[in-house]
Amino acid sequence: MKATVRFIIELAVLGVGGLLTVMAGIVKSVFELTKEFDGLNRALKLVATSTEIFTQSQAFLRKTAEDFGIDLTQLTKQYTQFYVSAKDKISSTEIQGIFRSISKASASMGLTVQQQERAFLALNQMMSKGTIQAEELRGQLGEALPGAFGIMAKAVGVTEQELSKMMKAGELLASDVLPKFAKQLEKTYGIETLDRIESLVASQQRLTVAWEAYVASLQAGEG
Repeated sequence: MKATVRFIIELAVLGVGGLLTVMAGIVKSVFELTKEFDGLNRALKLVATSTEIFTQSQAFLRKTAEDFGIDLTQLTKQYTQFYVSAKDKISSTEIQGIFRSISKASASMGLTVQQQERAFLALNQMMSKGTIQAEELRGQLGEALPGAFGIMAKAVGVTEQELSKMMKAGELLASDVLPKFAKQLEKTYGIETLDRIESLVASQQRLTVAWEAYVASLQAGEG
């Protein structure tokens, strides 16, 4: 009888200990994620030109992450960097249009986080330089998004040979051609009417996005 009672007590202790371990893990996860979002939101708020744009950008990023099953922290980081490069050259609507098209294409192609980062890095550099260079288009963007060079040629309405000449002459202005490239990318990939990615990877990622969005709302004082 005593052995049975002792066994039951040990099980109860282990159960409480396991629960405490799980709770500690959740608290740590919330704390670390809250710190990350605090830094990301501070950066985004710093570069946004108004509180309205900051709030709208947050809503845009959450919707994009949920629609395409993409990590919200990565999207926020990439969007902030792209916004800095592009905000003085194109409108906020165009910035978000380009960003959403690239995100949609990345998700539909099943690109890795590293490939997505490479694609956005190329866009950032194009905007920063002001003109489209072969290094970013053929190299970084072309490696992440198959056929990027040919898609750019179609977007501009020239042959690939003519596109090469235009790049060498510095005639391809990023602010002019990137919005066109984003639209042509969706046409070429056949995702113009696609508003949501439905795949196993996207579904799994949406669980993470939901958790991230919840923690982000706590960090913003909404929950």
